[in-house]
Amino acid sequence: MSFDLRRCDDADADALALIGRASFLETYAGEIDGRNIIAYCAEKHTPDYYRAWMGEPDAALWLATRFH
Repeated sequence: MSFDLRRCDDADADALALIGRASFLETYAGEIDGRNIIAYCAEKHTPDYYRAWMGEPDAALWLATRFH
């Protein structure tokens, strides 16, 4: 098994948003009201949000991929 680690770019924004939403839902489902989870994900886990985050001078997002 091997891994690839690389810095994200704008083309990764859709994948990052999906991973962000899935991780948040997995962590907080059953702990937070469903409407609040949906509202948070709709605001904070969008491709545009991740693109803006990647544009911050002090931020870097990294993507690790596992290969068999």
